[in-house]
Amino acid sequence: MFLFIGALTTLSRFTILTTDSAPALQTRLQPVSRRLGWGWVLLLVLTLLIGAIGAVAYRWLRDDLRHETQRTLAVIAEQKRQQIEAALGNTRHDAELYFTGQPPITALIVEWLAGGQTDGPLLARIRKRMGEIATLQGWAGLAVLDTAGRPAFTLGEAGTSGLGDLIQETLRQPQIRAVDLHLNARGEAEYGVLAPIGLPGAPPVGLAYLSWRADQALFRLVASWPVPTESAETFLIRREGDQVRFLTPLRYRPAAAALTYTQPADTPDQSAAMAARGQRGILGPARDYRGVPVLAYATPIADSPWLMIAKIDEHEAYAGIRNTAWVTVVVAGLSLLLIYCAGYLLWRRDRQQRDLAALQARQAAEARFRVIFEQAPLGVALIDSLNGRVIEVNQRFADIAGRTRAEMATSDWMQITHPDDVQEDLDQMARLNAGEIPGFHMNKRYLRPDGAPVWISMTIAPMTAAAGDGPRHLCMIEDIGERLRQ
Repeated sequence: MFLFIGALTTLSRFTILTTDSAPALQTRLQPVSRRLGWGWVLLLVLTLLIGAIGAVAYRWLRDDLRHETQRTLAVIAEQKRQQIEAALGNTRHDAELYFTGQPPITALIVEWLAGGQTDGPLLARIRKRMGEIATLQGWAGLAVLDTAGRPAFTLGEAGTSGLGDLIQETLRQPQIRAVDLHLNARGEAEYGVLAPIGLPGAPPVGLAYLSWRADQALFRLVASWPVPTESAETFLIRREGDQVRFLTPLRYRPAAAALTYTQPADTPDQSAAMAARGQRGILGPARDYRGVPVLAYATPIADSPWLMIAKIDEHEAYAGIRNTAWVTVVVAGLSLLLIYCAGYLLWRRDRQQRDLAALQARQAAEARFRVIFEQAPLGVALIDSLNGRVIEVNQRFADIAGRTRAEMATSDWMQITHPDDVQEDLDQMARLNAGEIPGFHMNKRYLRPDGAPVWISMTIAPMTAAAGDGPRHLCMIEDIGERLRQ
C-alpha cells in the first residue's frame, strides 16, 4: 500500500507541475535550447565581426583612395604650374624679343622716339607691324611710353592707369618686370610685362607695356580639368597682408569673384589660407572657400606671388568607395537578415516542438494519473491544505465516506470527520503546513450522513501545486472497520 501511495504522490506531483511549466520535460529539452542559444550568440558575434571587418576595410580603402586622389591632385597642379610658368615665360620672351633685342621693329621704335615722335609715316609703319605681331602673339594690347612714362602710342586694350610706380621703377632700373594680375580701367582682369625699349648697350628710349586679357589666356588654363568632375577645380591666390585674394574665377562663385573676393589669411583650416601661411603640397584636413571639406594641394608659381590650389570635395572623392560600401552593407545586411530569419524559424520550430512535446507529456501524465486516481483500490482525494476544501475525490473515497462525489465537492474534511478526531487532524495539518513534517498517517473516523462512524486509515502527503494555487495535499484512505471488528 505504501508503495502505491508513493507512486500516486509522485505521479500527482508530475501531473500538476506539467500543467504549468513541465520542468522535467524542459530539462530534457535543454540541450536543444542551449544549442539554439549558442546559435544566436554565434550569429551576434558574426554580425559584430562582419561590422568590425567592414569598418576596418572601409577605413583602409578610404585612406588608400585619399592618397590616390591626393597624388592625382598633385600631378594636375604641378602640370598646370608648369604650363602657367611657361606662359609667363613666353610673355618675358616676347618682351625680350621685340623690345630689348635687335629686330628691325625695335630699331624703328627707337628711331621714332628719338626723332621727337613727329614722323607720321614711320609711326604708321610701326603700328602696322606691331599690330601684326600682337595678333600673332595674342597680345591684348601694347602701349609705348616715353622716358617720362607718358604714353606715346597704344594698340588694342593696353591701359597703364595704376601702373605709375612700377613704370617709374622700371625707368630707374631698366629691366623686364612682370605686371601682376589687376583690374584695368574697364574692370577686366589683365596681366602683362613692362620692358625697356632700346638697342643693346644703349640707354632705353622708352618703355613697352604688353598686356594679356586673363579671361582669354590665363583663366582658361587654370580652370581646365583633365576629366569630368562635379566639384574639382584649380585657382590662383596671392596673399595681401592679412587677407587672401582669389585671383581667378571660382567654380562656386561668379566670375566677378576674380580679384575681388578675399578671405582672412588666419582661417585655421581653410585651404587657401593654409597655403598663404606657407603650407605647400598636400593640405589637410582642409575646407575650401565654402567651408566644405576637401582634399587639396598647393604649389607656388615661380617668378610670381601666385599660389595654385587644386582641390576636390571629399564627398566626390569618396563617392566610389561610399557607393561600394553602401552596396556591401545592403548585401551583407540582407544576408544577415536571411540568416536571422532562418534562425528565428528554427527557434520557432524548436519552440513549437518543445510545446508540443510538453503538451503530449502533460496529457500522458494526466491520463496516467486519472487512470490511477479513478481505479485506485484506496480512496483518494485532493484537498486544499489551508481551508480543508475537497477539490476532487475518486469514487472509492466517496463510497467510504457514504456520499456522492458531487456532495464531496461541496464539503471539507472537517465536516465528514468525527468531532473527537478533528483536533488531532488539525494539529497534524498545522505541522504539515509549517513544514515540520513531510506528511503523516493516522487512524480516524468519518461520519456518514446517517451518523454511522467509519474507521479509516489515512495517509496525508503534501503536493507541489501549480503556480498560483495554494498548498494542497493528497489524502488517501482505507476502510479498516472490518479489520478492527475482527
